[in-house]
Amino acid sequence: MKKIITAVSLFVLPIIAFAQQVVPTYSRVLDANSLFGKVNTILNAIIPILISVAVVWLIYAIVKYVVAGNEDDKEVGKSHIKWGVIGLFVILSIWGLVNILVQTFGLNNIVDQNQIPNVLRINQTI
Repeated sequence: MKKIITAVSLFVLPIIAFAQQVVPTYSRVLDANSLFGKVNTILNAIIPILISVAVVWLIYAIVKYVVAGNEDDKEVGKSHIKWGVIGLFVILSIWGLVNILVQTFGLNNIVDQNQIPNVLRINQTI
């Protein structure tokens, strides 16, 4: 199990390290619209990773159940399969609920940066 975790972390950790984005100061959460937009952005980045982990866990549990020799190992395999399915359901449900809220209330507005007001520079004319 330690070898599997080490192998997965060797592939996942560099992706996470390079995934950080610089957040401008004007994109702070000020109201419900920006809050749901931020939650949607964060979940859209994290959900594929969580789904991948849940599917790998489910496949591992199925293999463990099929290969199990005695009844105790089969019960452990059944338990892992059950929790894998529950975890996958919870992940997809939360993702779906947030996307339903974002689409229902129109919270996925994307603003062009040229439309954001800014301060005139000294040599800039209107």
